[in-house]
Amino acid sequence: MTSYMRFTRVKRVEKIDRLKTSRNGNPRFKFTFGDGDVLTTQPNAAWVYAICPDELSGRPVAATFHYTPSGKGILDGVATCQPWQDSAIIQHLDNVKTNQKRGTQ
Repeated sequence: MTSYMRFTRVKRVEKIDRLKTSRNGNPRFKFTFGDGDVLTTQPNAAWVYAICPDELSGRPVAATFHYTPSGKGILDGVATCQPWQDSAIIQHLDNVKTNQKRGTQ
């Protein structure tokens, strides 16, 4: 039984950094998103093998994540949007970000 809430949000990937491998030799990544969130993948998560940083950088994704009790963000999965939707989603995310800076919604 999990003791945390899982969230799914559409976010734009700004940067993906490769982290040190897990004790078992599996890859780990740190995702930086356009809204300022920084989330890391869990050690030994099988879905991480499918990550291609060059294809995801700058694109909107549906990110599923949770926060640990200490406040660390853990990325549980990402799903890409259709390429023809990218520009509309990016424009919407930029508008939301601008409105948040102004204090309106």
